[in-house]
Parts: sequence; C-alpha cells; structure tokens
Amino acid sequence: MTELKNFYRVLGLNYGAAPEAIENAWQMAQALQPGADADLEELREFEKVRLAYRVLGDDAMRGAYEDAVSREPSALKNDFTQMNDLQKLHNAATNERMDEVRALVAKGVNPAARTVKNVLDLDLPSVMRIFIEGGFRPAQGVVIAAMNMSSANNMRMLNEVLHAPGVILDERVLYHAVDRGRSDLVRIFIDKGLRATPEMVDRAVRHYFEDNPALRDNFERVITALTDGGAIPARATIRYAKREGYTNFMADMLSEARKTNIKREAAHKPSRLRFGIRP
Repeated sequence: MTELKNFYRVLGLNYGAAPEAIENAWQMAQALQPGADADLEELREFEKVRLAYRVLGDDAMRGAYEDAVSREPSALKNDFTQMNDLQKLHNAATNERMDEVRALVAKGVNPAARTVKNVLDLDLPSVMRIFIEGGFRPAQGVVIAAMNMSSANNMRMLNEVLHAPGVILDERVLYHAVDRGRSDLVRIFIDKGLRATPEMVDRAVRHYFEDNPALRDNFERVITALTDGGAIPARATIRYAKREGYTNFMADMLSEARKTNIKREAAHKPSRLRFGIRP
C-alpha cells in the first residue's frame, strides 16, 4: 500500500484546516523558501511543502486525499503526534514560553514556516536563537525577512540569523540592502565575502537620482560602501550621473572611485613578467 503523508503537518496546519489557512501557509512558505544556492536537503524539504500545497490547494485532489485517509486513519498516527508537537512549538514560541520551546526543540521538533514567520514578525530573537541552536538553518527568505524588520538601532534578529551555522548568503541579500539604502548592511555582507559589483553601484546611483531626494545621503553612503568594497563604477554609470546631476559631485566621486579601484585591482594581479612570461 502507498504510504500516506500528513500534508497538513507539512504545511504546519491541523488536519482538516480551512482552505484559507492552507493558502496562508503556502504564502508564508514561499516567502521563506531557500535560494538557488541552498543545499540539497533544504531544496528537498521545500519540495515536500510544494507537493503538500499542490494536493491540498486543489479541491478535487484534497477530497481524494482525505477519502484515502478516512479509509486508513492509522497510517497517520505518528504524523498526528508530530502535528501536535508542531502546534505546541508554535504556541510556545509565539507566547515566549522559553523552557517549553527548548524542550520541544531538544525533542527534535523543527519549526514550521508559519512559526518562523511569527517569530520574525513579533521580533523574538531569543526564540530564533533556540531554533538555530537546535539545528534550524535560515534560508535566504528568512535572511531577507530579518533585514526588512531590522533598523540601524535594532539588529538583534538579523544578527541571530546571520550568525547561524551554515546560513547561505548570495547576491540577492546585497542587492536588497542596496535597494533599501542600508549602507551598514552592505558593509556587513561585503565583510562576509559577498562581492560588490558595478551593477550594484549603477543601481544605487539610479536610486540616488530617482528616489526621494531626502534619501540621497543614504544612497551616497551605499555607493561609498560598494566602492570601498572594491566595486568599479562603469563608465556608463558615470555618464548617467553627469547627465542627471545638477553638479558633477556624484560623477566626480564615481570617477575617483573607478580610478582608485582599477589601480587597486591591478596591484593585486600577479605580474606576468615576474614568472618569466612575456605578453
């Protein structure tokens, strides 16, 4: 007989949850889905969530699934026990019952997407730390969600997420920091090994000229952070700055950064003559 799976549990829901709850759980899971650079295990886990939604999100497939469960309810006995633990973890985390959270995580209960989303929305970094210590690995979506709720004066949640063992960062988080005008995050991600690129500089420059003028200081600091991180402004970006600017301030700043970083890059390239190789 084909083994039945508790698709409701996969979505972090009680068995028989309403269609609206299924849709909300799927939207939360999508917001926190792993990035393209995630490891195989993370991608497999998300595929389980996708399959659960495909079955439960379709009325006909959901009906057929529940018919099969009604004929063999014992097949889901263990899953119902695990579902109860997931709900307990969700409630304990949301209400900051820390001892209960620790006990459930120690038991091997991993937080569902909706629980992680609640912890982020409620800004509960101490709960997130327990999840991480229990083996939870924040996907790219979790990092971006933590960035969205962070500020220069409140980095607690983001610090917990960024210091998680095995957290995977790619250029999307750096682009997101650029778009938000967060030079502090740009510098953090560059220090963690992400590469600042000419495309990012161009994006920040366009924000500088096209967004609210009150935000120009923010994007100027972002541009400085990117060029300090080694990004070489493209000539097209400098031409754009000259065309858009009332003064040549931005264009001159970009030109100087371009010269400095080209020289810096050349200084770090090994000389071909040094190894007896002639051009």
